[in-house]
Amino acid sequence: MPRLIPIALLLCFSATTAAETAPRTLDGTGSLKAELYAADNPSAPLLIYITGGFWGFDPHEALESARGSARVHQLGLALALVTLDDNASPKQWLDDTAQLVARFKRGKEDTTPQRIYVLGHSSGAQLATLLPFADSSLDTAGIGQNDIAGVISLAGVHDLARDLRPFEELRIVRDRVFGESKEEQQQYSAAHRHTAERPSFMMISPEKDLPGFARSAQRFAIALGARRKGHVTYQIAPDTDHVSIANLGDENNFATMLVAAMTGVLPLDRHFSTMVAVHNTAMLYPHFDVDRLWQDYGDLIKTYRVDQTFRDHVDGFISVDKHQLSVLPFRTYQAIPLADLVKALDPEARFLVTRNVRNERYHWPTDELDKYEGLLVIGIDDMRNLFRLGVPYQAKREYSWIDPENPLPMMHRGLGAFVHFRKPEGAPKILLPRFTAPFSIPGDGLSTADSSPLEVFGDLPEELIPAFTWQNGCFSCHKIRDVGSRSFHNTAANGKGHGGYAIDLEDYPPDVWKRFVFEQHKAAGMIGAIPNVVDEAVREPIFELVNRERTKRGN
Repeated sequence: MPRLIPIALLLCFSATTAAETAPRTLDGTGSLKAELYAADNPSAPLLIYITGGFWGFDPHEALESARGSARVHQLGLALALVTLDDNASPKQWLDDTAQLVARFKRGKEDTTPQRIYVLGHSSGAQLATLLPFADSSLDTAGIGQNDIAGVISLAGVHDLARDLRPFEELRIVRDRVFGESKEEQQQYSAAHRHTAERPSFMMISPEKDLPGFARSAQRFAIALGARRKGHVTYQIAPDTDHVSIANLGDENNFATMLVAAMTGVLPLDRHFSTMVAVHNTAMLYPHFDVDRLWQDYGDLIKTYRVDQTFRDHVDGFISVDKHQLSVLPFRTYQAIPLADLVKALDPEARFLVTRNVRNERYHWPTDELDKYEGLLVIGIDDMRNLFRLGVPYQAKREYSWIDPENPLPMMHRGLGAFVHFRKPEGAPKILLPRFTAPFSIPGDGLSTADSSPLEVFGDLPEELIPAFTWQNGCFSCHKIRDVGSRSFHNTAANGKGHGGYAIDLEDYPPDVWKRFVFEQHKAAGMIGAIPNVVDEAVREPIFELVNRERTKRGN
């Protein structure tokens, strides 16, 4: 996602620091210490911000970073900065937080907010995300779930039994505070308490979070989103870490924009709003899956350790917004050996055929799949649907020679299942295509064949074979002489095919075909695409080949 900051946010934060509101310490808050930073408008939305510090283990750095968030009052947002008394119990924290919400709801302070949001950072998010599910605390305070407009988690703890496994010192603190048993820890974990009828949630992970935290946040968001689709958001904030994300007073903190948008004080501009929606849909509600591969070939699946070759392969596909990959530790991946897959499908087949969700097809010769350890990757770490990761993009035109009446919608190219060779050194180039056909393969995207498009075409000159197969993929996307495929784009909103269909090469207008072959950068720029550059030595022969086929067709 672009790192540009909306001008409205910069203008709001351009006021001098001298104008910042001094906090007022609230009395009678029980096990909480609360500092109120009032907004100029008494009815402005209120953000109750529960700081981190792992329940008193290390509160100082988290509190100081959170105090930088006082500047949010310049956005028209009141802030109640909350720290926990580490001598109190989790039940007291929940009860007193619910009472704090009720206190503001009943207008007992100078601020009478229209809406109240509860935000937690790190361990503070454990309390913030649990509060809407703590019915007894809400009932005692005399408030309901509708009195909380939304919940926001920054680098949060959502599963006490799981999230802190790598951290011995933090496990000791957790066990002291919540108890040593898994049952006790799950009782105070939102990931094990969530229900459907609750407020909107937003989970924001920093790009450089503590190990496992981002994936846990996404898992929680997925589970919550399954119950409340459209009311749950999960995002990764670029260029932030576990501490810096807590400072909402930093105009460079992407989380600040998301919080301002959720609370309604500063809507995202159209571009940012669209990008947030695209990534959220992919992360939580992907349009495609590979469930069938897990179900049908479970006995063939093997686990491999991630090496640099694998990571480079994934990074090569995720060409933009690479911060989304931080949701995974990239330790292991699950894959089906292609040779075993062919045996299961048709042991006599000469070609394994993959078809991705954009209808790009590729024929893999089966005779050397095992030698170079060809795999169909279907999962990374514990993520079983890799369509949750991908590349958003927006073309300028469907076809370079037709101006659109309206802007085209955002598209999304999901990672999905993909073909990977563990030992690519020395492999025939036909096994290492340079375009996107090997990626985005869905559960029903496999078949076999006894002949390839190259063989069916029959008389393709040898010097043109790379352009039509592994190098430029003409057969994978287009048809010529009725041989090949017809690829398209997938809209980010619903995954359906959309415009820009790869028409038969003979059907392109002659001037368009000439521009595509000899002015590829210009043609790609008119569409808003990356040029698929054909080697200069074969441009003229390809140009003439298609012209001859066009003449035969009578175009």
